[in-house]
Amino acid sequence: MFQNRHEIIEYHDKLINHIDFITERTLLWMKKYDEIILANTKRDKLICEIKEIQNYCLQSLKNGTNKMKFCYFIPKIERENFSKNMIGIIFVLDQRLDDKLIELLNKIFLDFMIESKNYHKIVIDENYGILPNVLMSMLENQLRAETIIIDLSNEENKRLNFLEINDWQTHQISEENLNKVAEFVNTESLKELKIITRRINCIPIELFSRFKNLTKIIINIRWNKKGYKICPTDRFKRNLKYFDSNICKDLENLLDLEINCINNLIIRGEKCFIKGDCFEKLPKLINLSICDVGLKKMQCAQLTKLKTFRFRINTFFSLESVFEGNFFEFINNMKDLNYLKLNLDFNGSELENICINSLNCLSVSVNQVTSFSKNFENLKFLELDYVKSMSSNSFDNLKNLEFLNIFAVHESVLNVMQSLKIETLIYFSISFKWEMGFELVNTKKVHEKSFSNFFNADSICLIGNNSYRINIEFKICESELDYVNSSLKVLDESKEIIIKSIKDSKKDLIYRTFDEFYHLNTNKNI
Repeated sequence: MFQNRHEIIEYHDKLINHIDFITERTLLWMKKYDEIILANTKRDKLICEIKEIQNYCLQSLKNGTNKMKFCYFIPKIERENFSKNMIGIIFVLDQRLDDKLIELLNKIFLDFMIESKNYHKIVIDENYGILPNVLMSMLENQLRAETIIIDLSNEENKRLNFLEINDWQTHQISEENLNKVAEFVNTESLKELKIITRRINCIPIELFSRFKNLTKIIINIRWNKKGYKICPTDRFKRNLKYFDSNICKDLENLLDLEINCINNLIIRGEKCFIKGDCFEKLPKLINLSICDVGLKKMQCAQLTKLKTFRFRINTFFSLESVFEGNFFEFINNMKDLNYLKLNLDFNGSELENICINSLNCLSVSVNQVTSFSKNFENLKFLELDYVKSMSSNSFDNLKNLEFLNIFAVHESVLNVMQSLKIETLIYFSISFKWEMGFELVNTKKVHEKSFSNFFNADSICLIGNNSYRINIEFKICESELDYVNSSLKVLDESKEIIIKSIKDSKKDLIYRTFDEFYHLNTNKNI
C-alpha cells in the first residue's frame, strides 16, 4: 500500500522511465517506418494508462479511502516471434506485489512469448506457491489477443475458466496458497481444474470446496520411480486419504471426473482408490475415467446417469483386487451409457456379460474375439486392442458398425479379417507392431484388395508407420475425423473421446499409398 504522495509519484515515474528505455531499445532494431510509428503509439498508450492509475491513487489518498490500484509493467525483450506487442504489457491489480514476484512474472511472460503454449503449466514456486502462474493464466487469453493493458482489478477480468496445479515436485498445495489464489481469482468462475501430484494425500480437503462451480476435474497422481521426498506426516492431517464424499459434497455441478494413478496403482504400499459414497454427492456426473485406481464399496445405483465410462487397471493386478462387488452388474446398471472403454485383460466370452442397449461405442482389450452377441447390435464404433485371435463370425451381429479399429498381435487376425464381410463400414484400421507389420506388407499379404469384401474400388487405402507400429487404413470417407464430428450418430461426449482416440492412434505416423510404401521398401528407404 502506498503511504504518501511522494511514494506514489516515484513509483509511477520509475515505470514510465522503464517503458521509455525498453521503447528506445526496441526502436534501434526497427527498420520500417510504420513499425516505428506503431511502437511509439503503444508507448504513449502504456504511459497514459500509468498516469491514469497514478492520478487514481493520488485521489484515493487525498480522499482517505486508501482504495489503491497497482500498475505493473512486464517488458517483451526478445526479438524472436515478433508481434504487434513489441514493447510489453501493463497489468493492473488491487494488491501490491513484491519485486521478486514481478521478476518471476517477467520470466514466465518471456517463456510464454517464446513457447506460446495453449495452457501455461501452473508450477508451484517455493516462495509464492501457484500465484505467479495463476496470474499468467488470467493474462493468457488477452496476451494472445495482443492486448497491452490488462486490468485485473476489474472483477470481470478476474474470471478464470481453467486452472492447472502442478504439485509434482514441491508439495506446496496448502491452505495458505489457496487463500492467496482466492484473492486474485473469481473462484466461482472456474470450470475446469487439473491437479498433478505425487500422492493423493498431498491434496487438501478444502481444495474443491473453494471452486463450487467446477464441471471438470482431472487428477494425475504420478509416482516417481526414482523415489521422492516424503513430506512430514502432520501435513496430511487435513488432506485426502482417498477420493470420497468429503471432497464431493460441494461439487454438485461436476460433469467430468478423471483420476489417473500414473506408473503404478500402489504408491509405497498404499492403494489409491475411490470410495463409492463420493458419487452420491455428484448428481450431474456423466463422464467418468479411472486409470489404475481402485473402486471400493461401489453400489450399482450410483452411476446410472453416466454417458461415458473409461476404466483401466495395470495388467499385473486382477479385477478382484481393485474392485469390490460384481463388476459386470455394476457396468450393466449404467442404462444411459453411450461410450465404454475397458482396458482389462478380457477374453471374448466375458464380453457377453455386458448388456447395455444404449451402448454405441466400445473400446476393449481382448485376447480372443469370439462372436459378438446381439447385446452389441447398436454398436457404431468398435476398438479392439491386443487381439491374438478372432473367429470368422465375430461381427455377424454388428449390423450398424461404421468404425472398426484393431490392434493385432498375431498374423492370424489378418487372415480372418480378409475373409469377412461388413457392408456397413465407413472406416477400418488394423495395426501391428513394426516388425510383424513390415513383414506382412513386405510379402504383400496386405494390399489394396485385401478387404474388398467390405470396401469397394473407390475406397482410400493408406499405410502409416513410425518406429514401432504399422497402421493399415481403409476408408470410404475423405476424413474420418470430419465424419465422426458430423455424421457418426453418437453422443457429443462420445465424439470428443473418439476424435481424441483417433488423433492419438495416428500420432507420429507417416502415411503413404501402398505403391509408395512398396517403392520405398524396394529402395531400402523405409
